[in-house]
Order: sequence, then structure tokens, then C-alpha cells
Amino acid sequence: MIFILAVTFVACNEMEPKATKVNVITEMYPAEQEKVKMTLTHILDLAKAKQLDSVESYHLYGPKFTKFDDGGLPNRQDAESAKKGERELFSAVSEFNYTLEDLKADVFDDAAIATFIINVAFKMGDTAGTAKSRGTIVFVKVEGAWKITHEHFSPFILPPTQ
Repeated sequence: MIFILAVTFVACNEMEPKATKVNVITEMYPAEQEKVKMTLTHILDLAKAKQLDSVESYHLYGPKFTKFDDGGLPNRQDAESAKKGERELFSAVSEFNYTLEDLKADVFDDAAIATFIINVAFKMGDTAGTAKSRGTIVFVKVEGAWKITHEHFSPFILPPTQ
């Protein structure tokens, strides 16, 4: 009797489909790519509306958060300095508009990297300006939501023409 149960158990287990391992390098995760893109755009729209508490809720602030900025801070920022810098910047800006070019989101299961070019038009006091930067944002999926764990911006500088 025990032998029959053991054979039945083994036979049933062999009939269950084996889970195929997903290759995170080649799997595109198209639905998650769109979620990352929409999350990034939503965060920028919140910044434009000066809803900074909501912007911060999309950041995974903590000991693993880092940021490189194209502003006056050349060193790597931690969570507190990045949060402070963003609050100071958006508090000083009276107008903020942006467009994204060449937005790409690469998803690696529970991590994603968004790369893009951002064109910004802004007004600070009586001064209006524009900027163009390359951006890279690293997201980590936490409890089903994409959170920023690293940001890197560098100025988009065209080579001199001859």
C-alpha cells in the first residue's frame, strides 16, 4: 500500500509542469516597461504641480539611495541631501515644464532602469531658463510599486562645431 502511494505521488509530481526560469536579460516585461515609463512621467507631473510629498513617496529613501545631479553638487548625494536639494529647487521654481526624448525602460524582474533626455523650461523669480540633460533612474519594485533608488543626471553638452 505504501509503495502504491509513493508511486502515485511521484507520478503526480512528474505530471505537474516544471516552472520555466525567466531570463531577466532577454525577457522584455512589456507591461512593466509601460508602468515604469508611466511612473516616471507621473513623478515629473507631480514635481511640476509642486506636490513634493507625493514626489518623495516614489523614492526609496534610505541607506541604499544615491543621486548624482547635474547642478552644483558634484559628489554623490545620499537620501537626505537629495531630498533637501529637490525641495529647495522646486520651492524656488515658479514655473516648470518638461519634455522627455528617447525614453527607454529596461526591466530586470524587480529592478528597472529608465534612460532618457529631459528638456526643461523653468522660471525662478524673474529669470527664465532652459536645460537639457541625460537622465538615468534606477527603480526597484517594492510591494508592487516602482520606487526610485538611484538618479543620475548629466548636462547634455553638444561638441563644438568646427
